[in-house]
Amino acid sequence: MFEPECNTTIENNLDKINWSCICLNPNAIDIIKDNLDKVNWYYLAQNPNANHLLFQYDYKAMKENNRGFFEELVKYVFHPVRLINMSELYSMDLYDYTDAS
Repeated sequence: MFEPECNTTIENNLDKINWSCICLNPNAIDIIKDNLDKVNWYYLAQNPNANHLLFQYDYKAMKENNRGFFEELVKYVFHPVRLINMSELYSMDLYDYTDAS
């Protein structure tokens, strides 16, 4: 592995780089990011600092895709019978946790 200070030397000699090896180097992310057309993706996937180059999450779509699961989970977790059973099991008075006093 090379030190981050070596980036300038390497950037001036891109034609001499073994891209398979440099893709494994966690310190080379800036060089890799600027030269994605030369990347060996197999080796890049083994680089712990390269996740942002490999994956881009669409959080809005993920939230929308899981809406059905979320609604089902809420119905199960907060089902009145389940809440009563849990309160009895743990000797809790549900009225202590509600606004209905």
